[in-house]
Amino acid sequence: MQDHKAKGARKSRMDQRTRERLPVVDLVAAALDRARGEAAEILDAARKATPGEEFTAAGTTLRRAVVQRRSLHVWAEDAQGTRRNLIREESNAFWAWAAVEVLRHTGIFSRGLLSVAWCCVTESFPWILRCVSRGVADVADSSYACSTG
Repeated sequence: MQDHKAKGARKSRMDQRTRERLPVVDLVAAALDRARGEAAEILDAARKATPGEEFTAAGTTLRRAVVQRRSLHVWAEDAQGTRRNLIREESNAFWAWAAVEVLRHTGIFSRGLLSVAWCCVTESFPWILRCVSRGVADVADSSYACSTG
């Protein structure tokens, strides 16, 4: 009998997490779409800039890095001198957006797998939370953190 009650309580907690996260799905999708667009805009501007040239795109000012060897990657440096691989940033932003869109349009985000999908996305791609938190402050709130049990 106790095992049955424990399973029921666990199911209740899972259902509650789904109800809490469901309204945020559209906000997450919009924030990831915005981040994808910004990353693509920054990459496009960097490709047009010559090495050493400063450029601004999506409200971000960067300097196209001067590289010693020919590279398939597009490197840029921010004001602090931190080097960024813009090809990788654009790719990460695209695949995060694509994953959420597939989950959302197949209905997985609107069903019981929402908690699993949310935990997988936020634990596998912690930078998604940084992208999302710029557009949706509530998503990074602890009430949306993954919990066990």
